[in-house]
Amino acid sequence: MDKPKRVSPLRQLADIISASVTQIDAVFDKAGAEYPSLDAPFDPTSSESERLFMAPEVIHASALAVAACAQLGASVRILALTLSHVASALRVALGTNTVEILRGSPGGLHAKDISKQNGMGPTTITRVLRILATHHVFREVSPNVFTNNRLSSMMDTLKFVEAIKADPVNKHVGTPGIGALKSTSEDPKDAPMMLSFKSSKPSWEWYEGPGNEYRLRRFAVAMEGTSGADPPDAIHLDLPDRSIIVDVGGGLGHTTLNITKEYKHLKFIVQDRPAVIEQAKQASLGRIASCITPQVAQNASVFLCRMICHDYGKTKATQILSCLRQAASPNTKLFLIEQIVPYAYVDSEATARPISGVEQSQPPEPLLGSRI
Repeated sequence: MDKPKRVSPLRQLADIISASVTQIDAVFDKAGAEYPSLDAPFDPTSSESERLFMAPEVIHASALAVAACAQLGASVRILALTLSHVASALRVALGTNTVEILRGSPGGLHAKDISKQNGMGPTTITRVLRILATHHVFREVSPNVFTNNRLSSMMDTLKFVEAIKADPVNKHVGTPGIGALKSTSEDPKDAPMMLSFKSSKPSWEWYEGPGNEYRLRRFAVAMEGTSGADPPDAIHLDLPDRSIIVDVGGGLGHTTLNITKEYKHLKFIVQDRPAVIEQAKQASLGRIASCITPQVAQNASVFLCRMICHDYGKTKATQILSCLRQAASPNTKLFLIEQIVPYAYVDSEATARPISGVEQSQPPEPLLGSRI
């Protein structure tokens, strides 16, 4: 009896793309609507098409299709061209000899063990390698455990780490050269933006300095534009009349404005840094104050923190949340809206230990768990 023909990973990915497109088409066909054309300008008045575009089933199918397209592209594209898409993170990994460190560990090394050899903090190296693994350079085999794959091993100098450290100037001499090509850049420890403007200030303070009025305004409006990426009805509030909702770090109030359309019986307060406050006053929905100073809003029913904690290190984020805790009542709720970066491997145990509110279904093989 003939063995069933093996389905290649390339065919599996192509089938995921095809099935996802079929699902998206079915949603639009059922509603008698047309999927928005990439060639046509964005039309905000086309409410039905745009509503379906953000429908949960379409978002899920689109995520699968995009993930499969990316993985298929990484698999079939000329390898050196694939590596160009993750340049900054790649330079960090190459500059710290991470490829060579992982060479002798096909089963992977934990970030703590990599850190001991390349000098980076475990958290930093985890973020860098997870970004790369998500783009199919390196592989995360279990939580915070990484190993080389086909793409990352192309950049191996084939030298021992000790030899590289003893003669760093000649690290790439006598090597295949791919690693040398991809690691050409400035020192990765410098923040590119602040380096380019020759400033040692934190980026938020720099934005608020004299001469940066246009950039500050542009950034605030850019953040306002991100509200369009939020699914409709993403925030549900079942609260009594006049309950206080505090949008901490709310910028110009774009998130709050969207919520007020549905919850006109609630009271809203938008908070941000002093320079942003001045811009927000024209459209403010309540009292405004700085979210870094001790919290002034008392008796709040909800503190809403949308996409702000990731902008700060642990110390500053803890300070912000501590201010909220001091002002909270026993019944105050904290809403944290962030983009969680999952492991860059298929977590077969995820369904057995889900985090309430952020449950995610496992993607079909051979997609990575982090790509949807």
